[in-house]
Amino acid sequence: MDKLPQLSIITVFRNQKDEAENILTALYEMKGLDFELIIYDDASHDGTVQTIESLIEYFNHDHTFFFTNEQPEGRGPSLNKAMAAAGGQYLWIVDILADITKPIVRQGIERLRTSSKIYSYLGKNNTPEDHAAALDAVTTGKLPCDSVFIFNRKFLPQKDQFLNPFLNHYHAFDLCIRGGINSFSGTDDVADGLLFSRENPPSKGDCRELIFSIQRAANPANEALNRSIIEALGRMTLTAADDKPDLNSLLAEARYFRREGKSGNALEMLNRIMELYPDNREARRIKVDILESQRRYVEAAELKHGLKKYPVPGITTESNVLPAEKTAFETEGNEDEVKSEIEDEIKDVVEDLVEDLVEDEFEDVVEDEFEGEDLTGSAAGADADEEAAEETEIVPGRQTGRKPVADAETETELEADTQAETEAHTEAESESEAESEADTLAEASATANSDEDEDEDAGEYTKAHSHSDSDSALETEPDLEAEVADAEISPEPGGIRVSIVIPTAVHRKPLLEECLAALSIYTDASSTELIIVDNASLDDTYDYLDQLEQDGFMNIRVISNRINRGFAAAANQGIQAASGKFICVMHNDVVVASDVTGKLAVLMEKNPEYGLIGPVSNRCMNPAQIRGGTRHEETLAEATLIDSFCMMFRADASPEFDEQYGLAFAEDADICYQLRSKGWKTGIAGHIYAEHYMGATTLEIGLDTNGPEYWINAAIFNQKWGLKTELPDFGDSDEIDQLAMLGNLMNTYRPEEDLLAYAEGLLTRETRTKIMEAKHDRERLTSLIRALIVLDQRDILRYLEEKMDHYEPDAELALRLIHYYYDRNIYSRCLKYIDACGSNLPITEKYFRLKIAVGEKDSDKAVDLLNQLMNEAPVHPGIYKLAGDIHMLENNHKESEEFYSLAYQIDPIRFGKSGKTEIAYSDSVI
Repeated sequence: MDKLPQLSIITVFRNQKDEAENILTALYEMKGLDFELIIYDDASHDGTVQTIESLIEYFNHDHTFFFTNEQPEGRGPSLNKAMAAAGGQYLWIVDILADITKPIVRQGIERLRTSSKIYSYLGKNNTPEDHAAALDAVTTGKLPCDSVFIFNRKFLPQKDQFLNPFLNHYHAFDLCIRGGINSFSGTDDVADGLLFSRENPPSKGDCRELIFSIQRAANPANEALNRSIIEALGRMTLTAADDKPDLNSLLAEARYFRREGKSGNALEMLNRIMELYPDNREARRIKVDILESQRRYVEAAELKHGLKKYPVPGITTESNVLPAEKTAFETEGNEDEVKSEIEDEIKDVVEDLVEDLVEDEFEDVVEDEFEGEDLTGSAAGADADEEAAEETEIVPGRQTGRKPVADAETETELEADTQAETEAHTEAESESEAESEADTLAEASATANSDEDEDEDAGEYTKAHSHSDSDSALETEPDLEAEVADAEISPEPGGIRVSIVIPTAVHRKPLLEECLAALSIYTDASSTELIIVDNASLDDTYDYLDQLEQDGFMNIRVISNRINRGFAAAANQGIQAASGKFICVMHNDVVVASDVTGKLAVLMEKNPEYGLIGPVSNRCMNPAQIRGGTRHEETLAEATLIDSFCMMFRADASPEFDEQYGLAFAEDADICYQLRSKGWKTGIAGHIYAEHYMGATTLEIGLDTNGPEYWINAAIFNQKWGLKTELPDFGDSDEIDQLAMLGNLMNTYRPEEDLLAYAEGLLTRETRTKIMEAKHDRERLTSLIRALIVLDQRDILRYLEEKMDHYEPDAELALRLIHYYYDRNIYSRCLKYIDACGSNLPITEKYFRLKIAVGEKDSDKAVDLLNQLMNEAPVHPGIYKLAGDIHMLENNHKESEEFYSLAYQIDPIRFGKSGKTEIAYSDSVI
């Protein structure tokens, strides 16, 4: 029988995926150190469990024991359970490893073996010498972490063989206080910083618990120490808010329960949040959504009225503050008035419900009558106009009407429940919104760039003319002019010179706040209006903008869409609503350090022949606009392409983005070409600078400049503007080299017809044989593989792929092969390239693994991957679509519809009206 380890290591994690990986890896790599490891996970839901299990499987340590709590119990209780399971004489509680190494641990254990001391200290010899020093450490917040102590349980009094369950941290220090202040000398091999290695100061609750332990352990006759303890406890008097759980953690728990379909648990958590944080609007808004999804409309209406009374966190005005001691029905004795308002609101939604249901039934009749006929005409057709208009509900003073999360139901369910809902005074807003979207969706939005010396004949739109900073996805091409004309908007401010239009989407509120804060400092608010188009943001952007609107911030007007209509469509909405002589369309991650919009407007006035001017920046996809933060002489240089991060238009130029491009890539290049075709000049102001974060919004929502969406849009752009890739001068090149050259030129997702025809002509039987027999370097192999993907020659393609295995994988080519094999359901080859380039494509890698697991109906594996991705890519619409598929496999129809609705809300282009079907871009390949 193997000898049991004498060292027991215990550790607890809760939603600490990264910490778990770092700590466990470091422990397992202490080779030669004999120990047992007891791990407890305290009900994590961020992928921590999967990380731990993966590490356990990888290192295959003989004496590792892993336990999980079904419900959160706290670190103290979990450590006690781990301690009870520990069998070694020496106990090491690990929370942070820092500079602790295997030799240091061995020294600490050796010191315990040769003495009768209770613990050994692994840091420098700077632990408290007595209880007075321990008290000073507590009151100053200079407390050691758990990992610097190793205990000898043989000499630990039986009454102290436990860890304080009421502490969040510092359990080892508390045990030292109770067991006796008698540490060994430390070691000089550890940095001083290890002693105070916790990032945050101890909470008042932890400090009080430690002081109580000192009081119980100290000599009662020590009057000076007792007075100090009483004084310290007086200073540590807790208020109700001192040890409240972290708000963000509680909200994360509530969202998790909701995603998992556990509405009861979510409501319980939300009620707790509202009790602890009565002014938090996000918790109330989530609760409203859940109540409405459960058809509890009266409760939801009352809660929504209460929402209007609470201030937005971080923005306090006298007009919006509700005293904490008053509820929504206790304000200034107006209970009857408030109840009357709620009753009127419920009456209104009942009337809306009946009207919507009648319209839905009429639409069903029309669809049945004309089944199979194309009634949309074009992206700008009248039917599309009407449906798009429904997505932007108008209310007095504001263009608004979306809900953060649309809870979709089928039309059949709505029709079946009409009478019951009417009798219960129900609200149709969340039930009908997701069903009223247009099925015919335009393709996506984008960007472009050019070299500094580029002229008007810029040539084809290629990868060098792109950007990856788009905030959204569009629905149909609406009749925006009519839509805006119908809107009841606040009276236009007088003397508006510049209108700033900023689309925003998903969870970009922090960036938007920084953007607007900078604008408010440097922009002349008296002559500027701000138009924010909120494309169904998933965070609390809606509330933030609502508060700005109430405060009259920079003459702000807000357009709120129920779905993510896309950057191009959102920009068009803002342009149509603008009243300024000049219109600046700006990304939400631009930060100005001067009056950028004012300077651009002056430049436009001095140069009336220009219809569009853009500044320079530190980051953008147009090399001609990158200036690295330096300032240049006051010049205006004509340029073919302007990046969309900041575009100043002349209103007289009637700018309008083409909404056919979809989520990203090419919309800014297209509008530049539009204006130049009308006789306007476009240029770059080299002396006007704006900081640009160039965030990864497109990557967050599953778009990539190496992916199909980019190359499909490039083909659309080139075809629209008659730009064509000419056959190169092959000279004396043989057929193999010619094919390789074409592989570099062709659009692999939508190849140019003439290039494709020429490549097909080259691939004769003789050429195929030569390719198989010839030797190829990496560059030619890559080019030939690209060509053979387009030609779909799988046999020779596989042969060349094997030759490519000798080289480091190319991420761009690997991604193309992943798409190629996945579209053909050849999962084994798809996984080959996922494995090869997973570290370079972390989200893509897991996303395709999840798609394959769902395709193979491997629910267990799919759920594990889904949990990881929900935390790593929380706004990726494809992940929500796959979550819906997983729930559908389990016959959880209600939950699946909720996830499908989210996928559609974030990206209505790829996921259609129901959210159930993802458009396969490979279907568009010629």
